[in-house]
Amino acid sequence: MDNIYCPKKNISIDESMMLWKGRLVFRQYVKNKRHKYGIKFYELCESDGIVLKVKIYSGETTLGKHLLGQTGAFVLDLMEKLLGNGYHLYTNNFYNSFELTKHMVNQKTYICGTLRTDRKSNPNKCTKAKLKQEDVISRSREGVVVAKWKDKRDVLMISNLQMIEVTNRRGEKKMKPNIIKDYKQCMSGVDRVEQMVSYYNCLRKTVRWYKKVALNLFDTFLFNAYCLNRKYGLDKTISLLKFRELNVTDLLGERLNEIEPRITNNSFHYLSSIPPNEKKKFPTKPC
Repeated sequence: MDNIYCPKKNISIDESMMLWKGRLVFRQYVKNKRHKYGIKFYELCESDGIVLKVKIYSGETTLGKHLLGQTGAFVLDLMEKLLGNGYHLYTNNFYNSFELTKHMVNQKTYICGTLRTDRKSNPNKCTKAKLKQEDVISRSREGVVVAKWKDKRDVLMISNLQMIEVTNRRGEKKMKPNIIKDYKQCMSGVDRVEQMVSYYNCLRKTVRWYKKVALNLFDTFLFNAYCLNRKYGLDKTISLLKFRELNVTDLLGERLNEIEPRITNNSFHYLSSIPPNEKKKFPTKPC
């Protein structure tokens, strides 16, 4: 992917879960995912759904001990070839910390996202402050800004901070930190991939977990190809289903003519209307 495509400025990292209920040492449980039990993937992708890099979680010792912890190690591993190029990275509170954000400042990478209140080095004046609606409090140190903003509930964010004017659904205008707006716009990449892949996925029940992982990755790469075709292909209006059908036809090639159809139209039973008779104008029969 690195050799043929240069990603856009806004990229995000999030987890994706593949359903797996069998026995497996590194099976995970994530309560806020559609599939709560399964194999976890760390994915780096664009906001429109193009997946740039995937890493499978296979245990706590995957990347060994790291100064930024396991989550920081995953971020640096996924961003390995993109650091120092001015990318805007969006992550959730599972990854973010003061240490990671400070490291990204040195790597010339803009990072933005939500922050857990119990992380180390969090400013107490920010995390423990009681705010009224639409109030903002922030603290800055060593190029890192931690901000707390109150909407319907408290939102703790970490990044650079600016206030911008936004309009809600009712047409009301109000001031909101730019990191809130940017985070909402650019953090939906993995969710979009999961949604689009679920429509026509080729996953089937199997006792071999690695077969399911391979099919899941194949679905992801096929969706990547579809997104690239929508951007740069000749037919930009093609549907995902039609694109998948054309790929299957192309992969089969000459063997397509050798496949004998197992089901013919004559083998189906079709419903047919009963013509009217002397007793009933619209006769019916139990099916």
